[in-house]
Amino acid sequence: MLNKYEHLLRNNGSGFQLYALGLVLFCNRTAQVCLAIGSFNLCI
Repeated sequence: MLNKYEHLLRNNGSGFQLYALGLVLFCNRTAQVCLAIGSFNLCI
């Protein structure tokens, strides 16, 4: 999945916003998993 973002970044010099958006979505998903496990403090 990250390779897909890297490919888009190389084709689009201004693709940093897309990378940042992907990073935010990844962090949100990680936080949701940690909440489900009940150890959210480990994710901060």
